Amino acid sequence: GPSAPITPEPPPPNPPTGLIANPSCQLLVVGPEVTINWTASTSPSVTSYVILRGTTAGGLSSITSVSSTATSYTDTSVTGLSTTYWYAVEAVGPGGTADSSEVSSTTPVLCL
Repeated sequence: GPSAPITPEPPPPNPPTGLIANPSCQLLVVGPEVTINWTASTSPSVTSYVILRGTTAGGLSSITSVSSTATSYTDTSVTGLSTTYWYAVEAVGPGGTADSSEVSSTTPVLCL
């Protein structure tokens, strides 16, 4: 009999671009935070974005997932002043994932 049509695999999404990480102080007692902004993937198939963080370039792991409409995330779980973190944002779609380039961010030397 006729074989079922083969559904082509969707391609992976285009990666998010223009990643910026801005460190700041929440409050003296609370400590630093890093706000990440990015330009959304141009692929309509994106279902979510995964925020990746690490303390060394190339050594990033997922810290959270945000909605496909998000273009920023504030990481309040960073610890330590004058500490450098690396970030990337991963677009997730039915055809796979695509990572932005990595950016580094150093938390403030002092929170006043």
